[in-house]
Amino acid sequence: MKNIFLVHSPITFLVSKAVITHLGIPDKDVLIITNAFTNKDHNFKMVDISSFYNSNSKIGTIINSFKFFNRNKLIDSIIRDFVGSEKFTAYVPVLNYLEKVVVTHEKCINFNFIEEGLVHYFPEETIDSHTVAYARDSWRTSSFDLKRMIPAILSLLRGYSPRLQSLPFSYSCYANFKQVNFFGITEEVFPLINQSKKHTVKISDDRTLQSNGYNFNNSIVYIGDCCVDFYYYSCELYLRGIEQGVIKYLIKNNIKQIFIKFHRLESEFVRQAQRDLYTKFNIQIQEISNPTIMELELNKSINSILFGTYSSLLYYASIMGHKAYSIYDLLEDKDKYKGMIGRNMDFYWEKVTLLKNDE
Repeated sequence: MKNIFLVHSPITFLVSKAVITHLGIPDKDVLIITNAFTNKDHNFKMVDISSFYNSNSKIGTIINSFKFFNRNKLIDSIIRDFVGSEKFTAYVPVLNYLEKVVVTHEKCINFNFIEEGLVHYFPEETIDSHTVAYARDSWRTSSFDLKRMIPAILSLLRGYSPRLQSLPFSYSCYANFKQVNFFGITEEVFPLINQSKKHTVKISDDRTLQSNGYNFNNSIVYIGDCCVDFYYYSCELYLRGIEQGVIKYLIKNNIKQIFIKFHRLESEFVRQAQRDLYTKFNIQIQEISNPTIMELELNKSINSILFGTYSSLLYYASIMGHKAYSIYDLLEDKDKYKGMIGRNMDFYWEKVTLLKNDE
C-alpha cells in the first residue's frame, strides 16, 4: 500500500512527517506532492509540481506551461510512476484543486485529513468558508463577464471538470465518511469532528532537521502577512499598524533588533517598505530565509516573543509556550483586511494577545 501526502506549507509538512511516524509507514511507501514548497530533510520521495513549469528562460517557462497545461494529466502521471500496480491512501489538508485530483484518482482507495492551520480550528462553517477557492469571485456574474468566464474555461481545459470542482473544500463536509480520519497536533483541532475519528500526533522537536544558524531564544520575531499583495489591503495602513504596535513595543522596551519572517507572497515593494520603516526608527532587522520552518525552530526555542496580525504561527507559538501579540486591532478599516465575517475567533484570542492603542 502506497501513501501520498499533499503538502503546501511548513505545518502540513511537519504534520505529514508526524503521521508517517505515528502510523509506522516505511519511507519507500511515501510520496509527498507539493506546489512551490521544498524541504530536503527526509528520506522519502518528494515532487514539487511547480518545478515542471520552471525554466531558466522565459521561452522555456512558456513552453513548459503549454506542455503541462493539463495539470490533471501531469499529476496522474506522477502518481502512476510512484504507485505502479498498487493502490494508495491520500492525506490532504483541504480539498482544493490539487487535492481533488489526487483523491479522485482511480487507484486512491481512501483519503484522510491532516492539520494545516487556523482553518482547522474554527468552531463553525460559513457559506464563505465552503468556497475559499473562489473567495475573490462575486456570487453573481453577467453573461459577458470575460474576467470570470476565461478562468472558468481555462479550468475546464486544464482538466478540472464541473464534477471535480463541485467537491466541497472543507474537512467538515467529510465528517461522516466512514473511512476518513483526521490527524492533528492538538486536541482542539477539527472541532466539528467526532473524537473517535481524530488522532493526535507529535511533531518532531529535532532541530538537526534544519540548520539555518538562527537563535530565537529571548528574541523578538515579526511574522509577515500577505494582506497588501493578496487581499489588497492598504500598505500605508498596514505599516501604520506595525509602527503603532511592534515598533512602539520595541522603543518602549529599549529593544534595537528584531527578526522578520516575511510571508512568501509578500512582494519586494511591501518588504522594502517594512525595512525602511524599521530603519527610520534605528531598529536593526534580521530577515529569516524563506525555507526556514518556523514551527520547528520555535518548538526548540525558549522565551520568544512574536508579533503579527493573525497568522497561524502566532497561535502555534503560544501553544509552544511563547508570547504572541497581534496588531489586528491597530489596523484601521480592518473590516476590509482578510474579512473574518461570521468566523468565531475566540479560540485564537485565548492564545494570542491583542495589542491596543494605549499599550
